[in-house]
Amino acid sequence: MNVIILGSGIQKVEHNLYSHCTSDHTMGMRVVEQLKMDWLANSLGKKPDNPIEVASLPAILADIKKQGTKYGSSIEYYEASVLSIYKRNI
Repeated sequence: MNVIILGSGIQKVEHNLYSHCTSDHTMGMRVVEQLKMDWLANSLGKKPDNPIEVASLPAILADIKKQGTKYGSSIEYYEASVLSIYKRNI
């Protein structure tokens, strides 16, 4: 995700593999969120045909699911029916 932040010119993210659950890895979800939110802003009322596939070991995904705000899990929010920007693959 740092590559995107550093201006590499990456325009598309299709898969996201988490090797472990630390903020330097998982907080990159915010970059992915912004890429998809830009799409959503121009596509009101549509669900993405190509949600970003998130893959990891089940225990790591369970830890990622625990990350979020007082309102709940970030990854569950991204998977919500309204956004559908993420799709988990165990």
